[in-house]
Amino acid sequence: MFLLRPQPLPDESLSSWRQRAGMQNGFRLFPLFGELRRTDQDMGTNAEALKFLSASFEVRPVEIERLCLTRFVGRIFDDVNGRSHPRWLVQPRYTRRGVCSGPVYCPKCLEEDSIPHFRLTWRLGFMTDCPLHKCEMHEACPSCQERVWPHAASVKPLFAGRSHELHCCPHCGQDLRQATTIDCDGSAVARLSAIVDTESVLVGPDMRVATRDYFAALYAVCHLFLRNRANRALRRSRHAWTGTAEKFDHCPVNMVELLNVRSRHELLTAAVAVLADWPASFLRFAEDTGIRHEHFSGSENLHPPWMEAQISAHLRRQQRWVRPRHVDEAIRELRDAGEPITRTAVRRSLGVVTAKAIDQQMIWRNVAVESELRELLARLDDFVSHRGRRRTTQIVRLRDAVALLVILLTDMAPTQIARLGTTALLDAIGQAYVGQLAKLVQASAAAKTAELLSLQGATWPERTGSTVFHPVRGSWDTARRVRTLTRQLMEGCDPLLRRNLKVFRAAIVAEPQ
Repeated sequence: MFLLRPQPLPDESLSSWRQRAGMQNGFRLFPLFGELRRTDQDMGTNAEALKFLSASFEVRPVEIERLCLTRFVGRIFDDVNGRSHPRWLVQPRYTRRGVCSGPVYCPKCLEEDSIPHFRLTWRLGFMTDCPLHKCEMHEACPSCQERVWPHAASVKPLFAGRSHELHCCPHCGQDLRQATTIDCDGSAVARLSAIVDTESVLVGPDMRVATRDYFAALYAVCHLFLRNRANRALRRSRHAWTGTAEKFDHCPVNMVELLNVRSRHELLTAAVAVLADWPASFLRFAEDTGIRHEHFSGSENLHPPWMEAQISAHLRRQQRWVRPRHVDEAIRELRDAGEPITRTAVRRSLGVVTAKAIDQQMIWRNVAVESELRELLARLDDFVSHRGRRRTTQIVRLRDAVALLVILLTDMAPTQIARLGTTALLDAIGQAYVGQLAKLVQASAAAKTAELLSLQGATWPERTGSTVFHPVRGSWDTARRVRTLTRQLMEGCDPLLRRNLKVFRAAIVAEPQ
């Protein structure tokens, strides 16, 4: 079947070698042996395919297995089988194209190769820079911005009419060797790439730890910058780490390997520095930033014993006894930072779930005034006025507005409102209290109801006893949508107001005239 038998190159990936071998023997895309095309070929191959490759190309099975990601199991990964997402592994395909990164490559390496090929280590999430050329890796074609190898291995139509050399983009044909490179400080990546195939690494004076434990600890430190609570503490510290933390504020992903290559470079540079001189650098980092014991909550499975010992012994634990002065200090810090002063924010700042001192000093205001009710109704009118072009969008907005107004008039629960039919809805609006402000709400509810029924009449025939609040375009849970709308309309209101409509009842309910 194979007349030519090219041998795998040092650090080449399995998918790269198979593609080279297939192309030299006339295949546009390497043939499979009982495997699925859309699986990650670098994960490994089945026993039958391994035996066939070994016999066809006269390569020992152990040498073929070294081309697979299983080579790093026990040092970087715990496992690469199953549906789990191994830490540090950059997957070839993601559905979130605008957010997640893809496998990287170095244009200079491909240019200098006598036989261009893709390295297995380029699949590792911490390989953001080329250790050899000290330049930033590329994660897409510079011309069409599509992902390259081994992502293209699963897109069979790309190879239907022609073959593609590994150094060319399968989507547009661009020569990847011509991509412009950016020089960068690759000292952190150089250190990590040097220990990939070692069993242990020196982390401090006379302290050597297993490589697997080092990468787990590095991942835990990286997560401090990606998790909201720890990131907030880093940003407030106003130390050297603040700039890095601000870049990952409200990060859309929570795994290191999902970040783009430049973000991973910045994150790894900071994390490697934290572990550079263990434990002195780590404790200095915690003291400067205010990182506490609870900021590592949820990542305990990553902590090797030597890291957990330092966290337990030296990092301040959650504050259990909160005094009034602590609450005042937390409020002052939130005000200085320009953040909203709420009970939740104060609890988060103090690191507690609940505290009597917070409840006593931050008493909820349970009643809204007339001006706040009028502001709510004005915002609701603005919400309804922006309906969109689709009739269903108009119906959804009117339906949610009517439900909210009826709740204001009747004090019924959102789940009860969602079950009202046409007759019951009109009766509920007509029988509401007729106070001075209630008339305003009542008139608005009646007008919006009439418009809603008019729009629905063109879509659904009126049925006796049928509910007014029809599900439209997937919006089945009317009660949930009303609660969401309430929160949106109350943005910018007094933070001491409870986030529900009951606070407006006192402004509506009055003695009948």
